Amino acid sequence: MLKIDIGIPVYNEEANIKTLLESVLAQKEDGFIISQIIVSSDGSSDKTVSIARSLKNPKVTVIANPDRRGIARGLNQIILKTKGDVLVTLDGDIAIHDSTFIKKLTGPIISGSADLTSSAIAEKLPASFYGKIVFVSMLLKEVLFGVFKKGNNVYTCHGLARSYSKKFFKSLHFPSSVGNDMYSYLRCVSENFRYQYIGNAVAWYKVPENYGDHKKQSTRFFNTILEQKKYFDSNLVEAETKIPERDYALAILKSLPILINFPIHSIAYFFLQLYMRLRSGNSKQGETWSIAASTKKND
Repeated sequence: MLKIDIGIPVYNEEANIKTLLESVLAQKEDGFIISQIIVSSDGSSDKTVSIARSLKNPKVTVIANPDRRGIARGLNQIILKTKGDVLVTLDGDIAIHDSTFIKKLTGPIISGSADLTSSAIAEKLPASFYGKIVFVSMLLKEVLFGVFKKGNNVYTCHGLARSYSKKFFKSLHFPSSVGNDMYSYLRCVSENFRYQYIGNAVAWYKVPENYGDHKKQSTRFFNTILEQKKYFDSNLVEAETKIPERDYALAILKSLPILINFPIHSIAYFFLQLYMRLRSGNSKQGETWSIAASTKKND
């Protein structure tokens, strides 16, 4: 029977880790078995480790690192401990509501048509006005990224949920926590592996509800492309990240229902995006960063 290993790198995810682990353990195993779930804690100072261990399930292994070094270490630890045929990595603050999520995400890996896949993402509607601005921004981005290269591109390779073939993950080592999702995509295409976006495997998450948390996430994103040029040819990075003007034009047309339904939030987002970009050059983040607290607790 084909074996799938699940890896979850975490830092202070006490609000969500039990629910996430239970949803993974409840996945329908059809043509495969989930052989182990590896939780790598990056020096968590809350109850993440004890909650994960409290499940007392033999499939769950917890690595309790005593210090913080960033998500790259956790991913690399998970890769080294993976013995299965397919590896799936999940963010610790997502929610999975579909019992066939793992089957859908890994389907192209199992069939041999892809070496790296990424799930679709869906935002839970926030309560705050600021949160709704971010929510609308993500709806607009998802339209644009769905147009670019018909969805199979660097921007749909999300960190929330990815799966890897054995021949790919065995050669994979993350040098940096910044943009680890983009790094996995660029490694995939630069080494002639195959990537596929899985639109029917949906990982749910919460968007930032305030400016402080949004700024933390935006700073990471703005620094990501520069970070990747340390490891890949600049021409490759530019070719994979630059979206053609015709795709922007088509995405605007496809986004008209969103713009009409959320006019105030859409206008606010464009000004906010401009402000964030102007300030991004003055903000840097290294291997570790402070968490966006308003994105935790995913029910």
